Amino acid sequence: MSSKPCHKSQKNKNIKFYLKMSIKKKFTLFDQIVGQEKALNYLKEIVTRRSFSHAYIFYGPIGSGKKLTALSFIALLNCSKRGCGVCDSCKQIMNKSFSDLLMVEPKGNYILVDDIREIRNKLSLKSYSGKVRGVIIDEADLMTEEASNALLKTLEEPQLNTVFILITSRPNRILSTINSRCQAINFTSISRDEVEKQLLDKLEIEPQIAKFLSRLNNYNFYRAKEIVSDGKSLEIRDQILGILTKIYDSDDTQKIEFASKVMNIMDKMSTDEIDKQMTEKLNIWKNFALSPKHFSKVRGEIDEEKRRALKRKTLLRANWVMDIISSWYRDILLLKYELNNKLITNMDYYKNLIEIKEKIEIKKLINILSEIQYIRNLMDININLPLAMETLFLKLGG
Repeated sequence: MSSKPCHKSQKNKNIKFYLKMSIKKKFTLFDQIVGQEKALNYLKEIVTRRSFSHAYIFYGPIGSGKKLTALSFIALLNCSKRGCGVCDSCKQIMNKSFSDLLMVEPKGNYILVDDIREIRNKLSLKSYSGKVRGVIIDEADLMTEEASNALLKTLEEPQLNTVFILITSRPNRILSTINSRCQAINFTSISRDEVEKQLLDKLEIEPQIAKFLSRLNNYNFYRAKEIVSDGKSLEIRDQILGILTKIYDSDDTQKIEFASKVMNIMDKMSTDEIDKQMTEKLNIWKNFALSPKHFSKVRGEIDEEKRRALKRKTLLRANWVMDIISSWYRDILLLKYELNNKLITNMDYYKNLIEIKEKIEIKKLINILSEIQYIRNLMDININLPLAMETLFLKLGG
């Protein structure tokens, strides 16, 4: 008999969390950042003194909250209540729709010189808000040499009330001349136990779900929070694990049908939040555009940003599904080796794991995990995902 757990609705819990946060007497947007007390204390002192530098480098491991901190810091500098989280400027900055927030992200594998030149051109115009302008360069280590030199020239001519924040997990790949013109702020890694604790404390989710999310490979508090906030992702987990409990005894026709079901599950994951953010951003720019031609250019930029966001969402969907499948077979492998049960990710499906453990050989488990990793490696390029999923599912089970 298979046992399927029931999850309480996450929606009400998310609302409860944000209501609880909003009534704190000393609430700031920094309250949503975990495990970075030293960096946050330094930034709070800067905000209090109102003596900020023109450029910073936020460096540290992926998933340590660098981008969220960068957005929050710029919001604090623009908010009369030091990051209340509810005023127009706070909400617009956190949604990346603030007229004086400029974001630079890699297009493909690099940040090009034209991206930096465009930033310089925009900074030459008058501020729309009259407050602090923020420029966030994500994955700054991916700037080409030409882009780096263009940025260096910009940093050598700092503008009043403008803050550059370079975000990177590899600061050694940024020009030393750029490094020397920025204040460096270190972000540290967050342990899995701390991620689990923060998920329980801040999101009030069920313990087995907190454990599951904290134990997934390459996961962090912010990615886990995104999964919980999505609302549907945990339901999708149950749907996929329900399929995996049945697949071992299925024939090839049934396995292909299961692969098709998984693809349908992925296609139904919502992109409403992206549509909402881009529409809001476009509406704001209607009031600030200098001319119809300028607005047309901004619309093109927003369309491109939406395209990249949708591509990222699609990749996150696929990775989420592969994470679930991978965690399942990793758990079975751990049980085969009779290792500590504390390492098991899907403890709420423990009975199912034990049943399947008796049916499958270690060699096959290793081959399945290798195939999953192979598909992951191809997902960053133009892979035929439905075909790859069918191929994978034919290798699952007996």
